[in-house]
Order: sequence, then structure tokens, then C-alpha cells
Amino acid sequence: MSTYQYYEFLAVDRPLTAEEQAEVRKTSTRAKISATGFVNEYHYGDFSGDPRRLLSRYYDAHLYFANWGSRQVMVKLPSRLVDMKLCEQYFADPGCSISRGKGTVVFDFSPGFEDGGEWEDVWDEGDLGVALTVIARVRNEIATGDLRGLYLAWLAAYGRWEVDEAAFPPEDEDRLEPPVPAGLGRLTGPQRALADFLRLDRDLLAVAAGNSPERTGSTGQDAEEAIRSLSESDKDNLLARVAAGEGEAVRMELARLAAGERSGAVSDPDRLRTVGELLDAAAEHREQRLKRERFIAAAEADAHAAEEAKRARIERDRRFRALARDPEAAWERVGQLVEVGRSGEYDEAAQIVEDLWTLAQRDGHQDAVLPRLVELRARYARRPAFQRRLDERAIPTAGE
Repeated sequence: MSTYQYYEFLAVDRPLTAEEQAEVRKTSTRAKISATGFVNEYHYGDFSGDPRRLLSRYYDAHLYFANWGSRQVMVKLPSRLVDMKLCEQYFADPGCSISRGKGTVVFDFSPGFEDGGEWEDVWDEGDLGVALTVIARVRNEIATGDLRGLYLAWLAAYGRWEVDEAAFPPEDEDRLEPPVPAGLGRLTGPQRALADFLRLDRDLLAVAAGNSPERTGSTGQDAEEAIRSLSESDKDNLLARVAAGEGEAVRMELARLAAGERSGAVSDPDRLRTVGELLDAAAEHREQRLKRERFIAAAEADAHAAEEAKRARIERDRRFRALARDPEAAWERVGQLVEVGRSGEYDEAAQIVEDLWTLAQRDGHQDAVLPRLVELRARYARRPAFQRRLDERAIPTAGE
């Protein structure tokens, strides 16, 4: 199998200038580069640039995919929109890192899976063209205090432990999970896309969501009140930034202001679980889920078999009614089919003979039909393929 790698960068807060696009072009002559994006695919070679450097200087989001299992998502936010003390609680090494830049914060989600394991993967090469556009919206959610994306990345990182025993040091088994954000049971589209891309185990997510209450979001009224609370100079500054192409960044700042201090996290230490407890609970959840699925599958198979048996009975009764109306025509048809001498005709002839014999047994006419069976056997004694089909259906022979 040939190798395949996919690199994509997305500019969200502001488009790249022509000069910046020319600078980015130096990293790749083959990439598709625009004011808002960079895409390149490699089947044999590799990207010569530094993804983190490109992200820090030009872009707001990055996605990497390799067909041997590696994948990575990075998003960048202005540091003024990030509560570092809160976000750093979701750090997992490797898998979910958070680092400061010049006035920015970079979130790096990159659990490694190339070491093996059987994963249910909903992403393939054909989906990558839309993946980052959806996943990048997680940065807006983080900026407004919705930290579900960070928790999902943390959870996906430790989920790797189920297939790679050396992924983390043994003592991490006793590490407490970070604050559990509200709403894990009802993820947004970007959060679901991120979880799927990072191959977060669904049983592990279901267990984690058990400690996550329903989330209450901000309202339009909250946004209006936030805008009214700004000074005239602040409003003028925001409008100037919108005119300069920073509309998305301004929108995030206003949304964060409207959200206030709501983090929606479960902070009660008594409700937090260790990594080991989460993984054990996920294993139990998986076992119970598979047991339910097997039960449902067996019930569906039984129902299908019963339906097939019902259809078979209806078809058999139809054939019996036709035979009862004109049995002589049926015997004549048997002879015509056998004379053709082909496999399909032998099958059809043997089925008619079986129906005639079954019908005779049902109606108590065996003595009348048995001589005709013996005569049929004798007439086509040199047709072993036909004789074999009669034997398979337990049609009597001359000595029975």
C-alpha cells in the first residue's frame, strides 16, 4: 500500500495578503494556496515546511492526516481569549498540548494510533476536504468558554492506552480527569467531527458523558447586553477591526463577553474519576453494549428466519395446490426436464418429484405414487446427476 499524507491550513480571523501567500509558497510548489487556505497531498514525498511555524505566523487551524494512522489538529487563538489556567488542566502528553506564542495560544490535538489497534474510523481520504472547515469551529467554542473540545482531545489521548500499553507512564492511571464540561451528551457538529477525527472511542465518551449535565447556552439578549456594556471607544475599535478583515475575531470576543464566566464544568472533586476508572468503566460499557447488540442481532435474525420460513410455507402451499389440480401434468413436466439433461433442469425436476411425494404422504396416497417413483428411477438409471438429486431429497428407491 502506498503512503498518503494530507496537510491543510485554514485562515479564519483574517485572509492572507499576497505577500504572505508568496512567503507560504516557498514551503511547497505543489500546494493549493489561497487567501484563506493551504492544501497539499503527498503519496510518496513529504512536506518540507514546519506546520507549527505556518500556523503561528499565517493561519488559525491546521489538520494533518496519514493513512498509516497518524493525525493531528491544531488551532490557534489570541491569548486574550484563552483562560490558560483553566485550559491547561486538559493537558495530556502525548495527545493534547497547549502552548503560548507571541500573543497567541496553540492547542495541539495529536493522539498517535500508528502503533496498531482496530478502530472504527468514519474519516477517509475523500472526507478530508471538509474536515478542517468543520473542526476549526471548535476554536470559536473554546474562545467562548465551551471547553468540550479540550476534554474530548484529552479523552482521546488517554483512550490510546487501550491499544498501546506504553502510551503513558503507569502512574497516569491514578490521574484525575480535568473538569468535566457540561453538554458532553449532546455535542455540537464541530465537537462530533473532532471526536470522530481523533477516533475517540464511543464507549469511553459515553462513560465520560455520564458526569456531564445539560448545557445552558447564552442567548441573543446576553449578546445585546454585552454590546451595550462597551464604551463608545471600544465599539469604535471593534468596528474598525471588522472593517480591517478581523470580523471573525471580533465575533468571538463579543461571544466570550456575552458568555461571561460560564464554563459549564463540573468542578466537584468527588465526581471526578481517575483515568483508570474511566478506562475500566468504558470496557464494561463496551461489553454490555456488545451483549445488547448481539441480543438484538439474534432477535432480528430469528425474526428474519421466521419470515423466510413463512414465505417458504406460502410458496410450498402454492406449489402443492397446483400439483393437486393436475398431478399428471407435473409428472409429464418432470420427464421433459430430465430429458434436457442440464443441472438447472435436474434441480427443478427433483423439486417437483419431492413435492409430489410430500403431497402423497400428507394425503395418504403413498401406495399410489410409490410405483411411479420406482418407474422414474428405473427410466433414468443412467442419469446419475438426477439420481443424486433424488437421493438428497430422500425419494424412495425400488427396494424401499
